[in-house]
Amino acid sequence: MLLTTESIGSIRKKISGSPRLACFIYSYWLWVSGDSIKQSFEDHLRAINELNDDCVTEAFENWNRYKLEGTVYDDLKGYTRLINFVQSYLYNIKFKEGLQIVLSEDKYVQVRALLDIAHMEYTSQIFVFSDQITRAVNDFEKIKSRTSWIHFEDEQSVDWVMDYISKHQRKSRGLFNNSHNYPEDKFPDKPSCKVNTLDRKKNFIEYFFDTLPYLTNPDHAENFIIKIKRANSQRKYRNDNAERTSSNYMLKNDIKIKLKTIADKERLPLNKTIELLIEQAHSRLK
Repeated sequence: MLLTTESIGSIRKKISGSPRLACFIYSYWLWVSGDSIKQSFEDHLRAINELNDDCVTEAFENWNRYKLEGTVYDDLKGYTRLINFVQSYLYNIKFKEGLQIVLSEDKYVQVRALLDIAHMEYTSQIFVFSDQITRAVNDFEKIKSRTSWIHFEDEQSVDWVMDYISKHQRKSRGLFNNSHNYPEDKFPDKPSCKVNTLDRKKNFIEYFFDTLPYLTNPDHAENFIIKIKRANSQRKYRNDNAERTSSNYMLKNDIKIKLKTIADKERLPLNKTIELLIEQAHSRLK
C-alpha cells in the first residue's frame, strides 16, 4: 500500500538531485534486474527511470522511513578510513547472513545508502540500530591506534608492511588452519592490496589492521600485530646498522671514565661519542 502524498513527478525530481537517494532506490530494486552492479549516479538514474511509478514510490517511502540522519553520519564525509570500517562492520559483523550490496563511485554516498538499507533490514531486531552504529564509530577511535607505529609518509616502510601482510595474510586470517574456520571478508568494495599509489596502500593497510580482530579473533590479531611490530623493529635495526662494523678495543680505566663523562655531557651513547671524537680529530688533519 502506497502511503506518500507526494506526486511521482516530485519524487523523481528529488531522486535526480540526490545521489544517495538514487543509490538507495537502485540498490533496493537491484535483485530484480539481475544485471551487474552499476556504480555511477548516471547509471543509477537510468535504471530508476526504467522502473514503474509504483516501484519508485515504494522504494522512496522506505527511504523516507528508514534513512539515518545525524552528526555521527555526517562526520563520515571525507573520512575514508572510517567509511571503510563502517561498511566492513555492516557486511561482516551486523549482517553475517547477508546484506544487500550497495555500490557508488562516491564512497560517502555509498556508505550513507548502505546505512539506510541496513537500517531498513535491521528494524525487525531488538536493538536500536543507530545506537549500534554510534558505538561502533566510538570504538573505532581506539581501533585506529593499531597503525600508529607505521610511518605512512615513508613509502619504503609502507611497502615493507604491504609485503609482510602479503606473505603472512593468509596465515593471519587462519585460512591455513581449517579448525579456525574464519570467514572471508564480505565487504565487496574493500581496499585492494594491488595498488601502486601511497594513498591507496595506506587505505589497504589501515583497513587490514582495523578489521583484523573481526575477521579472525582478537587474540589472533594481537599476536599478528606483535609479530609484525617486532619484525619492523628488527628491520629498522638492520638498516640503521648496515654501515657499521663491530670493533673491540682495550681502554685504560681512566680513559673509559673520561669517555663516559663526554658521552653524558653530549647525551650520546658511547659508540656515537667515539664516532664524534674520531670525526673531530680527523677533520683537524685536513
